[in-house]
Amino acid sequence: MLRSIWASRAPLASWLPRRSLTSGLSASAASAATTAPPFVQHVRIKARRRWRNVAIGASVMYVCWSAYFSRVVVPPLADHIEDDGEPIFVPFPFTFKVVESRPYKGTDPEWQTYIRIAKDRELLMKIRNDMLETVRTAAEANPILTMRCGKQMKVRKHWLDLDFPYRPPPKITRNGLMLTAEGLDYVEAEVDPVTMMRISRALWPEPVALSASSFVTTLFRQNMHNVARFFGFEPAENGPLGATGSSMAGHNRPPQDLHALAAELKRRLEEAEAKDTRARPGKKEVGVQTDMTGSLSPSPAPTPASSPRDKDDPSRILNAKDLIPFESLRASIDDAWIEFKKKLAETWLPLRPQPPGGSVGVSGLVELQSPNSRIMIEVMAFWDPKTRKYDAPSLHMKLRSIRPRTQMPL
Repeated sequence: MLRSIWASRAPLASWLPRRSLTSGLSASAASAATTAPPFVQHVRIKARRRWRNVAIGASVMYVCWSAYFSRVVVPPLADHIEDDGEPIFVPFPFTFKVVESRPYKGTDPEWQTYIRIAKDRELLMKIRNDMLETVRTAAEANPILTMRCGKQMKVRKHWLDLDFPYRPPPKITRNGLMLTAEGLDYVEAEVDPVTMMRISRALWPEPVALSASSFVTTLFRQNMHNVARFFGFEPAENGPLGATGSSMAGHNRPPQDLHALAAELKRRLEEAEAKDTRARPGKKEVGVQTDMTGSLSPSPAPTPASSPRDKDDPSRILNAKDLIPFESLRASIDDAWIEFKKKLAETWLPLRPQPPGGSVGVSGLVELQSPNSRIMIEVMAFWDPKTRKYDAPSLHMKLRSIRPRTQMPL
């Protein structure tokens, strides 16, 4: 009963008459209270408790994470490391660093090997001859060169230099966590240079960016030339799109040529109408004969460009330009697409690892002679004294020129 009355006190109070704040004051005091300016007091709320709560929460989370990592995550990994004997390295991203190696000292075994090689003339000749034979074998194994120049090749001239590097190749390091049987440490470990190059190319695809820039530039230039032609301006013949401009040169003919061309077209149309009028009485017989001839002659095979089912064939290999739905747009980006592929072929170089330490560098030019051509090849390789062979991953050959043996004026 009392609870219900106490709970209903708010509705009952809303029906009672409200007293004003100045009802208990005198007339002078009430007038002074109404005319006096309000008293405003500023209160500053300090946020010490908020920062304290953040610090306490961060400390609790750190303690919980440390306990979870040291008691739940680390023991199974430590048992795995003890069984296999190999530590686990967890690298951190964007921590690659190129560390230059110190120069060789006179007491280092690599430098002593260099001295022994430099004094052995037979070994130096063997290194050069092995390089020449490697270049000749690689050229004869290339089907494009053999198709153009022939298979029987021999060394005509060579300009090879032997270099003795005064320091080992640079090392690539990366920061991370090393988990061993003793515990977890923050270390700076050495990584494979090829792996670093692949990661860097994936994160910063510079060849693709340069090719895309060339594509956009060529497409923009072509569209600007089209707009210029629309307003009556013709680009120069020696420009990047001079070939396209030359094909549109017929639109800017003199008026005399245009009148002569119009007269010739009118005369041919009149002759065609006259022939059609003379052949109209025998039109039915000609049509029957044509139908019979067409039924007896074998039907021509559909060309790949005219067959409609080639586009829907699932076995057909799709091209990147097939993603563009409009045929007219495909035709307008042909030049830009060619520039994209050309720039990508120039900038997308193969990944070459670092040569082994203590190797001898061999670089220069080798000229091969075939039955009908002379081939110039640029060489860059490293001969490893430990294996007494050339390091295949770091071997690089580049075709410089192909010249015919006999030249005649055109």
